[in-house]
Amino acid sequence: MSVAVHLTPESTETAVCIEVVAFRVRHGRLEVQIVPGDHSWSLPAGAPLRDETLSGAARRLIADVFGEDRRALQLGAWGQPAEGISVVFIHLVPPPDSDVRADWQTAAGGVWRDARTPRPVSGPHKKVARAMARLQQEVEVGMAGFSLVQPEFTVTELRRVHEAVCGVSLDPSNFRKRVARWVAEGIVEELPQRRATATRPARLYRLID
Repeated sequence: MSVAVHLTPESTETAVCIEVVAFRVRHGRLEVQIVPGDHSWSLPAGAPLRDETLSGAARRLIADVFGEDRRALQLGAWGQPAEGISVVFIHLVPPPDSDVRADWQTAAGGVWRDARTPRPVSGPHKKVARAMARLQQEVEVGMAGFSLVQPEFTVTELRRVHEAVCGVSLDPSNFRKRVARWVAEGIVEELPQRRATATRPARLYRLID
């Protein structure tokens, strides 16, 4: 279950827990990482260190679990001061480099589940549902979709991320036009190299920093 500790020795201090809703897209499916228990499940969690900011604690937890220090999107806080506060962050996990046979990183005892049916059904499912809704919004109107593909991606790979997150089927030609608009607006650039596929080489793109 989630870990919560006091930040200071005073017994009246509120206990704060940092929880992370980690999403990935694999085989066209949006998945969330959970930690199964005997009769429930929890999210990867930890406690902030003394004098550590909440965002700093979230980045440290993500670095410990996933081996990378990436920006975490704060979702919200749950609980009561007398009982402890859980502050939830969203973390988006990109696929491993295709040139390196790396495994997906998981928390100790953690597993990846379909984000729309995380089982067992008991547990912090409301936090996951809210995180999914926020992610859908960030993918549609923001840059979140680019965090779920490799730095160099094809239009098809990015479209499958959008489909998996939003739970819809998108017209390939219309989505290609959307990417073309991003190129024209200077958000994305097309790279000179191509990626080999079973049919023909695919165009590669990357997000412009």
